[in-house]
Amino acid sequence: MLLFFVFLPIAYPLLYSWIYNNEVVRDVPVAVVDNSHSSPSREFIKKMDSTPDVSIAYYCKSLPEAQELIGQGKAYGILYFPSDFAHQLNKGEQTHISIFCDMSIMLFYKAIFQTASEVSLESTSRATSGISARIRRASSMPSIPGIMISSSITFGRCSIEASM
Repeated sequence: MLLFFVFLPIAYPLLYSWIYNNEVVRDVPVAVVDNSHSSPSREFIKKMDSTPDVSIAYYCKSLPEAQELIGQGKAYGILYFPSDFAHQLNKGEQTHISIFCDMSIMLFYKAIFQTASEVSLESTSRATSGISARIRRASSMPSIPGIMISSSITFGRCSIEASM
């Protein structure tokens, strides 16, 4: 009985962490559909590709082409930039980046989703830091577009919209 009260509380966390230690994925292949062809979209793609979790493996001309890559198991996610992405950013409006994920392996979804969220937050915080410097000088508060992420899962696929 003493064994369970002394050994189990020490052994269980060690065993649990050892079992789940390898549940980190690296270089998840992602297809990109960049209809914006702009500097901000290229910068976002470059930042996503520079992380250890995601690898931009394919550049596609259309969403059906990228979906075919997911169907073939060559990619596990799609990063989609609408044609008005840079235009909305330049106007200071909220813009959307859509991410479609294959939900067959939850760790791939997690890696893609977290990487996109981190890059989006980093981009937004950098943009708002420049705005906050101007606020100190101008003393009027401009509206700062926020980040909104929503997701819906349908038939084993996930659609996420990350707004900057």
